Amino acid sequence: MGFILGIVASLIAWAAIAWSLVPRLQISKLNRHPDPSYAVGLRYRIKVRNASWYWAIGDLRVDARLVIKGLDINHPNNRTSLVLPVADGAVFPALDSAGPPLKRRPHFDAERTFTFRVGELRGGGIKRLPIDINSQLSAISLDELVRILQKSGFDCYLRVAISATHGFSGVRRTRSIRAAVEELETGDFEPGSVRIVSPVTSLATLLTEMNPEGENLTTSSSERSKLENLLPSEEASEGEEE
Repeated sequence: MGFILGIVASLIAWAAIAWSLVPRLQISKLNRHPDPSYAVGLRYRIKVRNASWYWAIGDLRVDARLVIKGLDINHPNNRTSLVLPVADGAVFPALDSAGPPLKRRPHFDAERTFTFRVGELRGGGIKRLPIDINSQLSAISLDELVRILQKSGFDCYLRVAISATHGFSGVRRTRSIRAAVEELETGDFEPGSVRIVSPVTSLATLLTEMNPEGENLTTSSSERSKLENLLPSEEASEGEEE
């Protein structure tokens, strides 16, 4: 009996140590945020938070892909990944610890929001996109791009991988998420959390209603006005944004 209890105690101790010395990444759902300053009236974002009370993380990396099945007509079951650039250049590689719940610092750098540069998709598969889409990539939203591809019979989804290194142990961890564009929520992030404040889930439907046949792939001024009405009255995101 003592032998079994010893093994159980050892496993519990090992699990506790492993849990504390591995990067504790909290990742939001993929998010769209109305922003009239952008050509398409939207920003597509993800928020990353270091949930550790004591340890910072470094070597932070965010990689995103738009995955399209059937884009290669010679291999219709293959999936083509288009690189979706993140932030404005290199991602800042560090996140501080948040501190214990009762001793949180008022201005901690434990979370950051990253914006995807949708109009700058790149990769060898770009040349396989239909010409009318390829020529307007910088002027259409991700919702519109995916909707048009789906109407053409392509299956699309987003894939994001986030990796970081623990500030003490040096252990590296990678987490990945996959989401259909239709699953994206609209709204602003809650400070100190990766949740979305009062998420709006019908923006894709709104965009479809504003442009049901895809005749005009750009977002008009009137459409931007509708998107602007979805903006929160106050900026809710805490932490830096890239």
